[in-house]
Amino acid sequence: MNRGVLTLGLAGLLGLLLAGQFAGSVAPSGGWVFFCALGGYLADLAFVAVDERKDAALDRLGAGVAWRTFLRQVLIVVYLLRADVLSATAIGLTVAAVLAHHFGFGLFAGLRGMVRSRRLRRLETRNLDVPGEQLPAAPPEWLLRNGATLLLRTEVLLIAAFWVGWAAGEWGSLAPAAVVMALLALPFGLALLPQLLALRGLPDDELRLQAAHRAVDDLAPLVILHFSGGTASVYQVNTWLATMERLERPVLVLLRERRYLDQLAPTTAPVLALPFSADLMNFPMPSARVALYVANVGRNIHLLREPGLMSAFIGHGDSDKTASFNPATKVYDEVWVAGEAGRQRYLRARVGVRDEDIVLVGRPQLDPIQEAAPRPAGTPFTVLYAPTWEGWVEDPYVTSVTSLGPAMVQTLLATPGVRVVFKPHPLTGTVDPAAGEASRRIVELIAAAGAPHEALLDNARHLYDAFNESDALISDISSVVSDYLRSGKPYFVSNLAGLAEEVFRDVNPSAGAAYLIGPDGAGLVEGLAAARGADPLRERRREVRTYLIGDPALDAMTHFRQAVDNLAARADVERRRTTRADADAALRELAESETESAGHGG
Repeated sequence: MNRGVLTLGLAGLLGLLLAGQFAGSVAPSGGWVFFCALGGYLADLAFVAVDERKDAALDRLGAGVAWRTFLRQVLIVVYLLRADVLSATAIGLTVAAVLAHHFGFGLFAGLRGMVRSRRLRRLETRNLDVPGEQLPAAPPEWLLRNGATLLLRTEVLLIAAFWVGWAAGEWGSLAPAAVVMALLALPFGLALLPQLLALRGLPDDELRLQAAHRAVDDLAPLVILHFSGGTASVYQVNTWLATMERLERPVLVLLRERRYLDQLAPTTAPVLALPFSADLMNFPMPSARVALYVANVGRNIHLLREPGLMSAFIGHGDSDKTASFNPATKVYDEVWVAGEAGRQRYLRARVGVRDEDIVLVGRPQLDPIQEAAPRPAGTPFTVLYAPTWEGWVEDPYVTSVTSLGPAMVQTLLATPGVRVVFKPHPLTGTVDPAAGEASRRIVELIAAAGAPHEALLDNARHLYDAFNESDALISDISSVVSDYLRSGKPYFVSNLAGLAEEVFRDVNPSAGAAYLIGPDGAGLVEGLAAARGADPLRERRREVRTYLIGDPALDAMTHFRQAVDNLAARADVERRRTTRADADAALRELAESETESAGHGG
């Protein structure tokens, strides 16, 4: 059934049940009140489960689940008054308990709002001399997310006691049940009180901003590594942190969202998170000359507008995917690529990136990847299956995990002497649920096979560690393939469209030395036998490796540092007179000239 229709039906049912309970309370009819109250309670459970956002919208209109719960309780009290089944003392106790229950909900909701608000600070820092850097440990997620719902569900005690009174004619348990209901509501709010007190003890945002200004002034960063994105994309900036630590130039990692700080890899580099654009625009960094961008996202504009900075797009991987020649890349002063293949991608795509703006810097991140070495006798041949995700566009040929994954893994598991390691992309299933389901199926197959096979989930181990432990890779067109070439080991690439081999390799240079797997899995068994044997593509891999990621004999880190220095020098020469004050003065002059022109009828 369509979710919208179901939501509308449940909302109508809730209205009818409340109307029915009102009629039963006035009549008075105990059975009518009980069944309508119970039905409303269950319908509320279903309504919130089906569409929580619609319930939030009703809450803004004054008809949320809290008010519906309170109304059901009030109507029970109305019935008790009309039916005259309780003493005045018991009635008073029940009324007080209902009010206390609603007060407990209000206390919890208010404290939760204050905790969330105080945790959303204007800045967060790591490795900078700023007071209050560490927030107190967050309350349990279930408490913040589901605490209000659980608190309100204690209403079932009142409904159950009402049923006992109506069915057995014994109303003595109703007032005690109401009191217990109210008492159960209090711990939810009290559980948040220590967190709020700890947050109130931290320095305020204005003081911390001033301290951050001083700390960054003292740091005098030459380079800013800028990142914006979702929590699932934090791996994009993580791939560059070790390089920033080795840069030997003052660097600041600038994050535009605070929510993924917990997923940020451990680093000694100074980190500053400024979520609000106004705070960034009013945060002077006069020493900075180079801004590096790892992703093409809208929030890049807030730093790109700084006139004193030269920009370079460095991406978060080198592959034949369209993301590696995105037309948006032409907004940067320079585009840094690993090898000649990166240059040729942009030139062939004709997306507006000029050849003179493309700089080859190698891939310094790949230094931890070890060269292929002889495998000790008797050890299994380890195949790493690391497919890419389905991507944001509807392209059935992007990932092999959906169409080929489970079958390939079954074949590998059935091959004697082969160990399988599966490492899915962190975004798998984000767009296409079928990809997520196929990934889970592969995990189940590996779990059923047992040791020595393994599934690496939730970034439990770095991808490059998995490279070093493997003897061969199976993947799709992605930066994983380009990075793996650094090892010199055999690799397989899925040719899901079934293109002719020469066409596929021409379109995707990273597959130039790969054993190809067709859309039906053809080529896997034969390629695996070849890779474990004579490995006829060994020499070709060396050529492709140099073309894609640069000569492995050269120090990529040295190339990267030189690229930073050259771009910083360009900033000094080309933009030494172009400060923010200059830009603002030019804008004022332009505005004045337009005003003068308008005054003369021009």
